Amino acid sequence: VFTKRNSNREELQVSQPDAMCIYAIIMQRMKRKNLMKNKEKKQSSLDYQDDVSIKDAYSPTKESLPERDKDLFYSLGDNCLLVHLNSSLWLCQGTLELLLYLCNLLGSVAEYTKHSNKRIVKHNPLNNLTLDPKSDQHLISLYSIIPESPIKVTRIKEIIKTTKEALDVPAGLLTYYPSLQMVHQASHTCPGIKTQMLERRSIMRGPLSGVRVLDMTRILAGPFTTMLLGDLGAEIIKIEKPESGDDTRSWAPPFCENESTYFLSINRNKKSIAVNIKDPKGTEIVRKLASKCDVLVENYLPGKLDKVGLGYDQLKTSVPSLIYCSITGFGRGGPYDQRPGYDVMVSGIGGLMHITGPEDSDPCKVGIAVTDITTGLYAHGAIMAALLQKQTTGLGQKIDCSLLASQIAMLSHVGTSYLNAGFETGRYGTAHHSIVPYQAFKTCDGHFLVGAGNDGLFRKLCKLLGLDNLADDPLYATNAARVENRHKLLPLLKECFQQRGTKEWAKAFEGSGIPCGPINNIKAVFEDPQVKYKKMVQELEHPTAGKIRIPGPAVEYNGQTCQGLPRAPPLLGQHTHEILTNLLEYSNKEISTLEHDGIIECHLQK
Repeated sequence: VFTKRNSNREELQVSQPDAMCIYAIIMQRMKRKNLMKNKEKKQSSLDYQDDVSIKDAYSPTKESLPERDKDLFYSLGDNCLLVHLNSSLWLCQGTLELLLYLCNLLGSVAEYTKHSNKRIVKHNPLNNLTLDPKSDQHLISLYSIIPESPIKVTRIKEIIKTTKEALDVPAGLLTYYPSLQMVHQASHTCPGIKTQMLERRSIMRGPLSGVRVLDMTRILAGPFTTMLLGDLGAEIIKIEKPESGDDTRSWAPPFCENESTYFLSINRNKKSIAVNIKDPKGTEIVRKLASKCDVLVENYLPGKLDKVGLGYDQLKTSVPSLIYCSITGFGRGGPYDQRPGYDVMVSGIGGLMHITGPEDSDPCKVGIAVTDITTGLYAHGAIMAALLQKQTTGLGQKIDCSLLASQIAMLSHVGTSYLNAGFETGRYGTAHHSIVPYQAFKTCDGHFLVGAGNDGLFRKLCKLLGLDNLADDPLYATNAARVENRHKLLPLLKECFQQRGTKEWAKAFEGSGIPCGPINNIKAVFEDPQVKYKKMVQELEHPTAGKIRIPGPAVEYNGQTCQGLPRAPPLLGQHTHEILTNLLEYSNKEISTLEHDGIIECHLQK
């Protein structure tokens, strides 16, 4: 029984060839070569915490593996280390990160007992992993939750009644992944570790921790998609053109210390690598990166990446687990296939501008690129679903999103009204064509929004305004009647609202249960007490702009945003050297040559 997954930083394969040992084949990097010093002897003297010793540590060949495991051996070659333990647990020397990747990436484990001659395989999702403390099985124990600290496997022979009794700190403080059952004995506590854990308690690892995304998008819809994935803990590697980078780096003013505020708004939690994909060597870099990623997101014209060998059909043969998401203006195929699509064009073609703006006036663009942003939300949701399905199938898939499809889907009741009742919606300003009253009313010093979405709320509104007689008038008693007679009702309400100021109305409506509020300018938005209370503004330390403030993630998980330590939007090529060195194992000489030839651009921070 084995499970194979491609993780972000390790490629690992796990099998359990018999009841008392587990083989772990772990992709090794140069930093762990010291583990293989005794590989010629095939007998290692390496011990770990005196609890579990490594019986064998050697670089395997296909011939050296048991017959049943030969299908596990692909083309890992000398970069592999096969570890055989003298207990029933696997162990690798690494960091907590690796176990967290296991938690996310392994769908099931096979458990073995000593009480049967045959193996008993139980499907056991790691995000709900609990080993029976009454059994004689060994339990996994993490030495600490601090990254870069060692992992410890402790062999517990005694029967442990409950996990909490075996812990020397309160349950729940040791890890934010309950799936990693932690059993510590007081004598094994690392001095000072308890304090460090408590200090890190407020930092949540995102649900996508361990997922790596190759971001080949620019402008808004694509970068918004990948930013949302980054907010959930995914590692985002953003591919940019050398010298100019993402188009939005030049969409300014306003600037924040020479950085476009537009770019800053949609590129947090990303790493930037500047690569010229038109050059074959640049294409090869991207292809290698794709092989180490779980997701690729791109927003080129259909067929554009296929011409340089980076299309889905070309990559899936070597990376069948890759989820490949394409975002286009109008979708793949059809008469608009090769049309470039910006938000404003698609919002016009898709009908949004026709229904936006004051009544009997010209069509208006919505204040933000809502079609782009909605497409980003659709793409983000589709990728999440594909990641979930991948846990079952182990395979990736092709996802196609477009601005036009998103905009048509957004027409919602407006589209359905036309398709089924032939009703052509016009422009209503702040009002609603199917609900009355549901709009902004002028006050003596501004505007005040009121929405009476049902007859009960309308009755409350009439009472608050001193217009009780309207609630029982057959012309206004039901919503259908109010919609039919809006031209008679609205003048009565408008006259009433103009008698007071906006703040005075807000105070009068407080506690009434009627949805209401002012129309804030942007300054007032960020001074709003609810916005401040929910800490909707995020402060990040940028390499050149210093402290920047941006709207933060919109979703909380158990009262926290799942970002871990948030990362400021990157400089162009800020992480080129880091990614090529650490992930692709390019030498400094190779990187210098690539930069000299204009294939990459590195921004080395001083």
